[in-house]
Amino acid sequence: LPYVEERIDFMEWGKTKMDSALHPTHTLPTLTINGTTLNQSRACALFAARASGLVPKNPVDAGLVEEAQACIEELFDGADGIKSGKGRAAWIANNLPKWLGRIEAIATGDKFFLKGDRPTTADFWLVSILSFLALETQFTGGIPRKTDFAQFKVINRIIAATKAYPAVKAYFDKHPEENVELPTEAPKNIYVQCNPLLDISNKVDADFLEKYGLQPGNAVLAEEKQAGIYDDLEGQEGVNFIPGGSGLNTARVANWMLGNAVKTSFVGAVGTDERGAKLESAATEEGVNMVLEKSEKEPTGTCAVCVVGKERSLCANLAAANTLSAAHIASDEVQAALKASAIYYLTGFTLTLDVEHVINVAKATRANGALFAMNLSAPFIIQFFTEQLNKVLPYVDIIFSNEDEAATLAEKFEFGTGDDAKATAKKVLESLPYEHSERKGRVVIFTQGDKATVIADGETGEVLEVPVAPIESEKIIDTNGAGDSFVGGFLAGL
Repeated sequence: LPYVEERIDFMEWGKTKMDSALHPTHTLPTLTINGTTLNQSRACALFAARASGLVPKNPVDAGLVEEAQACIEELFDGADGIKSGKGRAAWIANNLPKWLGRIEAIATGDKFFLKGDRPTTADFWLVSILSFLALETQFTGGIPRKTDFAQFKVINRIIAATKAYPAVKAYFDKHPEENVELPTEAPKNIYVQCNPLLDISNKVDADFLEKYGLQPGNAVLAEEKQAGIYDDLEGQEGVNFIPGGSGLNTARVANWMLGNAVKTSFVGAVGTDERGAKLESAATEEGVNMVLEKSEKEPTGTCAVCVVGKERSLCANLAAANTLSAAHIASDEVQAALKASAIYYLTGFTLTLDVEHVINVAKATRANGALFAMNLSAPFIIQFFTEQLNKVLPYVDIIFSNEDEAATLAEKFEFGTGDDAKATAKKVLESLPYEHSERKGRVVIFTQGDKATVIADGETGEVLEVPVAPIESEKIIDTNGAGDSFVGGFLAGL
């Protein structure tokens, strides 16, 4: 199509001819995207005229214009509009294969207009169908999840056939950046964004927790009173260094469970120091696609993992993780990871940075037809980052939380449900904002240690309890990363 646009001058008369043709173009609601108002049927009709280079006084050409409009009408009427999407599945199943078959037969034959001087009916079919697909994919921000990718293979064959023509080949040699193919399978990767931290893990006693003001089973951001905890842990025998942070734990588990069948990408920021190199190297060796921003001003973030018996307490110093920038989120590498993924997962800890980073990713889920999952992560996120949480919640398709965070949520939002996880989950469905054009409601999942996991389904309104299989105590090393691993398994299951 770019070649056609360059080769043929636009003819203004085509617009008038389209207006007065025997088959008036079906008018759909306008669609406003990035400040541009687009009348969808008009855009396709004008492009068909523009790409065909018709002669206004030629009766054959006038007839072709009318047929082009009839083609566009069928395209739009069958799909019932890009905006509403009604009837789209039936149209794809019944009409699209027929159209593509006709187009492929002509494009690979000897009457295609790029081979000669005169346009044919088939040219209009080709322009119409490609215009329609361009609108639905480009202007709506991404390829819909339910796209029939088998048909995209046919389109790729059509494109390949036209690229064999010398004039088209010459154009793409001149503009290699436009020489692309449509994808032939749906995105299925997992995108994870969080604060990457090098875990410094060691076994300690209750006095150690008291010394640094920590509570068993809790997670906090480091304050001045905890400044020496990292060196203290490092200096003790038995210390372990593990690539961590809640989101990276989840990414590693999902990647491990899927056996690299699906690429798991992780986005965050580290320093240019030895700890950052160690974290990146270890995760990369496990198969995680590490898409990291690297700060020369801050050291890699660390997390003190203090294990007392089988319980852990976490104390995080974000450092370089705090430097994640909007420029990195907008980078080609991050955008490629987003477009290739069907599931996006962000932890509540991302809300401690710039909330716009989270919102930009959340909006990408809607554009790309992906699922957006978020973990509430810690009570302090709900208590002190409520404003940021409220901005993101309308986008969240799946909410993860443990029982402590669920109780904090109930208190903060005044649900009046106390420690009753089932009642709180139902309240979340009923009370917290959720916006999605295709889904009727979100899913809420509360883990409760060895007690039943609560799952509330917004589509049906049903709240279920799923028993947790008992595990022998001697088989439990500790609970560090237990919740993160649960989410990793859940996402791998999706």
